[in-house]
Amino acid sequence: MKIQYKKKYSVNLFYIDREDFMSTLKYPLNNAQVELMKLFGTNLSDSDLADLKNLLARFFADKAIKAADSIWDERKLTDHDMDKLLNEQR
Repeated sequence: MKIQYKKKYSVNLFYIDREDFMSTLKYPLNNAQVELMKLFGTNLSDSDLADLKNLLARFFADKAIKAADSIWDERKLTDHDMDKLLNEQR
């Protein structure tokens, strides 16, 4: 595995040959995991880490809301339909 360390603008950056890295893992990382590994090669402050967690949470929440809105529109649901679902006995 070839890892190169470079210091640029007082930030430690590392570059990984993706194919070498992926072939050494039993369960290869996906593209998002590789990018996060690169990100975490730098030391984030606790505040920046909290901001990153909030950003990721907001990203996935927005995707879920868009998917729900799409289903809502596709099925032409109304507020009355939602009230019935919420009050339904299971």
